[in-house]
Amino acid sequence: MAILYKMDGTTIEVHPRKGKTFSLTELQTYVGGDIQPILLRNKWWVCNEGGKVKGYPLNVQATFESKIVYHKDFFVGDILMCEPFEFPD
Repeated sequence: MAILYKMDGTTIEVHPRKGKTFSLTELQTYVGGDIQPILLRNKWWVCNEGGKVKGYPLNVQATFESKIVYHKDFFVGDILMCEPFEFPD
């Protein structure tokens, strides 16, 4: 099960359109551009690669849920958290 953490604080359960794995296009659509996948606690956290440079707003919910310490790093923009088997090879 994948969860999309929207920057407005809402969360949405999402599923790959075809099969068990998300396509690259699907991931890019969810985060609004080029992806940067980060493996944390056996889950893939997919964010927009240039989100911080573009000034996307802090995603408090995703940052909290991922257990990233604020002073070390944080998530911005929409974030997709998915299981390893849902992430494309």
